[in-house]
Amino acid sequence: MALGRDVVDAIIREHAYRRITGDVLIIGRQTVGLSGSEVLELMQEHGVVAGGDLSLSASASESAGEAGMSAAALFRLLGVDTVRNVDAHDADLEYDLSTPIPQSLKSSADFIVDGGSMADMFSPAIAIRNYASMLRPGGRLIVINNLSGHFDPYSIPSPQWYLDYFACNGFADCKTYVLLYVPEHAANAFFIDTDSLLDSARQTRTFLSPHEMAVIVFAEKDGTSTDEVMPTHVHRRSSEQSRLFAENLNRIKQSNRPHLVRSRGDFAGVDVRGGHLFIQSDYQPADPSALRYPGDGKARMPSLEVLCVGTGRDGTQSLCHMIGHIYAGFGDRRVMHEYCCREFYQAFSDFHETDDRRYEDDLKRMVSDCAYDCIVGNGYAAILPLFAARYGRGLKIIHLRRANRDACIASLIRNCELFPTAYRYYSTSPEAVIKRMAAFHFGEMSETEWNALSIYEKFAWYYDKTHALIDRYLSLFDDHIEITTEGLNDASTRLAIADFVGGGKTAPPPKAHLNASVIDISSFPKEQQHRMHWLMGRLNIEELASDEVYGLDYFLDKFIAWAGYQIVGAPDSGAPPSGKISADLERAAKVVGDRLRDIDALHQLVRGRDDKNKSE
Repeated sequence: MALGRDVVDAIIREHAYRRITGDVLIIGRQTVGLSGSEVLELMQEHGVVAGGDLSLSASASESAGEAGMSAAALFRLLGVDTVRNVDAHDADLEYDLSTPIPQSLKSSADFIVDGGSMADMFSPAIAIRNYASMLRPGGRLIVINNLSGHFDPYSIPSPQWYLDYFACNGFADCKTYVLLYVPEHAANAFFIDTDSLLDSARQTRTFLSPHEMAVIVFAEKDGTSTDEVMPTHVHRRSSEQSRLFAENLNRIKQSNRPHLVRSRGDFAGVDVRGGHLFIQSDYQPADPSALRYPGDGKARMPSLEVLCVGTGRDGTQSLCHMIGHIYAGFGDRRVMHEYCCREFYQAFSDFHETDDRRYEDDLKRMVSDCAYDCIVGNGYAAILPLFAARYGRGLKIIHLRRANRDACIASLIRNCELFPTAYRYYSTSPEAVIKRMAAFHFGEMSETEWNALSIYEKFAWYYDKTHALIDRYLSLFDDHIEITTEGLNDASTRLAIADFVGGGKTAPPPKAHLNASVIDISSFPKEQQHRMHWLMGRLNIEELASDEVYGLDYFLDKFIAWAGYQIVGAPDSGAPPSGKISADLERAAKVVGDRLRDIDALHQLVRGRDDKNKSE
């Protein structure tokens, strides 16, 4: 195993911040994947003198040449004399770190480096606990590990898995980075934003990408840190566990330590899920949505052009699919379904409940930071003036309305009962934590009076208020169209959408019917409802009916995506054992292989029939 440029850079930068001294433990037989001269260049960049003895740097450079040096030699360059290896065999200390360690190894190190050993371990949770217990108070740890299936890792813990462990055990500092290696582009680095984790209105999602990824984790122990606390997933924490986690994470947030990992070049223009900041080449964090996206040799800053707003449960998925089809002809246009919808509702509610201008600033920031050309969803009606202030009268508005009011209300109630998380003030479930605008936010009644309403009365108010707000603010924009859900697939409507979004001579999109309520999701066990909602949510009934290959492609794509979510431990994916995932993949490969042979046989049959017809 080898320590690459990113982790070597992090080690040297940490040494520049606070000198590495004492006992260093290196997990595995690590080498450095840089030449001696490259290491010395990094040290010079960070103002680090080679062990205070220039002869050390000369000898290291000469002995390493261009082939690299040992990890021990790297630390000797930094002036550390006591460097030992820990491994299951052929090391200074031979021990299997995926099993509990003996007392003699506990509190034995001041600095630990793991250059990828955890990827080969069956029990990474035991290993990370061992690392924590081996550190003395004030000790530090740097771990790099696979975050994608490249190079066949045995385990792939998620970045938040690491962060949760060190936060729950009261470490003084923890920084967790995602490294993304996009072909023919400089490596990008991203950081889990602690502000996002501390804000219940925001979502921190698992970083997903088809490209090679790695995680780099830094942690610092202090005199009160523990190692025995096993974290609970955020979706399953008790209120007390959540309180303690937030308390410890706030402590970590107070650290003055600079970022240790950086991108080696500009932003690659990839889609970044919520809760991650882009770390620029100068180690400064930036919001990815505000960065330029490369394309066709030049950078283009997306600017919101079209905003589609309704109540939800009114065809926004289908409309988003149609606009995506139109944008496919432009190449560099992007559409997003439900951009920050929950976050907008939460900040709007918090602002009207507290009159704290910070929440108004959050609303303005999210409006300004939109990195899409078109957004479709609910949550925008009450803040349309903020969109007008940011993007001007030229922003195009599509007002989507389900004409059958009762049907829309019934669908909203059903969705609220199945998935209550985003329906605080509407659902009585303890899972309803994300706020949604209510009548008392507008001074129309008291919160007590609101709580006395039936769920039907609440959603009836929501339906009427949403459309009233949209109608009220349409005068702020020069161009808008109104569409009913029931007429979404009419030829005239699809032509109007094409003209409005794409301009003249743009071909109308095909019919679309996504998120259709053709399956009673509530009939499934609760632990299966999220997956079924996700599985059926983007199924286009129109394409399923008209294209005989669409269903095959759709469900195969969904299977592959879900397996990927399970592998990286994405929220709500169930996180089954690796053996279960492996068995499913093997069975899927067999099914696909068998069906490929069937398809080939049918193809030969068709060719034979065509040849016979030609001969006759």
